[in-house]
Amino acid sequence: MRTVVITGMASGLRLEMAKVFRENNLNVVISDLEEEKLKLAKEELMKIESNGKIKYFVCDVTNSRDISKLIKSTKKL
Repeated sequence: MRTVVITGMASGLRLEMAKVFRENNLNVVISDLEEEKLKLAKEELMKIESNGKIKYFVCDVTNSRDISKLIKSTKKL
């Protein structure tokens, strides 16, 4: 199954993109700096029927360790 990673996505256009990917049965990994917003976004995405998985990850894309953790976590899907 294909996987898409969207960073900085807790709301707005990126959330709408995640919905489309979810509707098309892709695994969706969402990341942002704010965990509470990610939880809310995941709840909204879970309302969409899909064969894909959803995972969220708190990540600062300016931090190389966070990026490495995001990549490792995504590969486990």
